[in-house]
Amino acid sequence: MIESVNVYEVLRIINKNPLFLKEHYERFVKSLQHFDICPLSKKHFIDEICKTIETDRIVNGNIRIDTFIDPETYKCKIHIKEIPHHYPTPDEYGKGVRAITYHHVRPNPQKKIWYAEHRKIIDDIIKNEACYEVLYYNNKKCLTEGSRSNLFFIKDNSLFTPFNKHVLHGVTRQNIIKLAYDMDIDVIETEISLSDVEKFDSAFISGTSPKILPIRLIDDIELDIENSTLRKLIEHFYELIQDDLLNFKGCTV
Repeated sequence: MIESVNVYEVLRIINKNPLFLKEHYERFVKSLQHFDICPLSKKHFIDEICKTIETDRIVNGNIRIDTFIDPETYKCKIHIKEIPHHYPTPDEYGKGVRAITYHHVRPNPQKKIWYAEHRKIIDDIIKNEACYEVLYYNNKKCLTEGSRSNLFFIKDNSLFTPFNKHVLHGVTRQNIIKLAYDMDIDVIETEISLSDVEKFDSAFISGTSPKILPIRLIDDIELDIENSTLRKLIEHFYELIQDDLLNFKGCTV
């Protein structure tokens, strides 16, 4: 009998190529190591993804990689499938989106683990409130991350984000932080109190589907979506994506 392990990855496919594949594999390995499970080799991981892209004729979209363990051999197996996705519209990138805050503390923030019941609760809130994302805050009333995204704020050409230990180490987040350093933008990990949100100039969420998505409103607090640092980050992140796709070596890795 094959047992499911709720460790998973979601990758974005652009023009038949997986985006940020190296970083996704590294996070996949780290998540499985928490369970003392030996993951697939990088080559096997890539080959299975490429096979799915070819077999299912995926040109653009998202794929989900779920993990299964043989309890006798304790070997890792994966199942890959294309999943529904919602990418922001040009209007949402241009005008920003609305997010609301919600008290929730994920039990294992640094592991990408699926909690189906909680996901349904959040999806219902998003639908009922007609917002794009729900932003979690902890018992200290400090913001941590979005339900499907990481969170950043901008003030005076500096980038602020919650402490690593409180959030999922998102692949997009990781690349944004590296990019910010390359652009000589200070990156500051700190606690971000709900009461301090209005002190920031701008805010955005990041993730596989949204990439860098400006936030127009957090609850009833309005933020600047035309901030020059924000717009430069979006522009340079697009260039980073193009470079990553061009450098993908395919199934021969």
